[in-house]
Amino acid sequence: MQIAIVIPTYNERSNVERLVPEIERATRDILHSSLNKESPAQTKNEIHIVIVDDDSSDGTGDAVLLMASRVDNIHLIKRPRKMGLGSAYRDAFEWITKNLDAKVIIQMDADLSHPPNLLSKMIKLVGDGSTDVVVASRYLETGGSENWPIHRRIISKGANWLAKSVLGIKVNDITSGYRAYNASCISELLSSNFSSSGYDYQIEVLYILSRLGKKVTEIPFIFANREEGKSKLGIKDILRFASTVLKLRFHSANRTKVHVMAS
Repeated sequence: MQIAIVIPTYNERSNVERLVPEIERATRDILHSSLNKESPAQTKNEIHIVIVDDDSSDGTGDAVLLMASRVDNIHLIKRPRKMGLGSAYRDAFEWITKNLDAKVIIQMDADLSHPPNLLSKMIKLVGDGSTDVVVASRYLETGGSENWPIHRRIISKGANWLAKSVLGIKVNDITSGYRAYNASCISELLSSNFSSSGYDYQIEVLYILSRLGKKVTEIPFIFANREEGKSKLGIKDILRFASTVLKLRFHSANRTKVHVMAS
């Protein structure tokens, strides 16, 4: 079974050089395990790391190419300019659909805020059919964040409150960027032609999947604030997020609430 891990980057060279080896260590055990209940004899799993770089000026793309020259499971999608988080995921999903046969697709940040040691659990939950989507949540009882500035906490809490209140999605951490999907979710997202190019992608795709009746499972994690580099979230992204929530509310007549399990 193929597993694809998507990581968008913009000036994240030092973080990516640390993150990729951590992912490889964290997924080493799962490479030799079977995640297919119906065909337990098929024990070969393949982890592919797909990095989407928006023409970083710090050499992120060159660092990825160097890593990719040594192994065949690291792939670089190089884009001509900074084009936004949502469009990066869309380009990656399209590339994966054409070039891989991934059954589990994971999205995570490059800044080391998403712990790779959670990957095995996420892969297992989606890979064995327990759920369609896994969302790593800061807002479950044992979740949380470390060294996060107060203004970022306020923005995150406010964004989640707005999305949950307006759209009625019963997910604790709607804005979490650490997620796993099964292949059918990705196929249906691409068919839906989701339009968000920035951080508002997080809410739009979860809203689309909720309307499609996909099962979402939240698992707790501790978000660690980046140690190097700068956050890409700006005031324009915050305003765009609010605009997207309102657009989804007033342009979608029949809302379907997502079924969520905490584990």
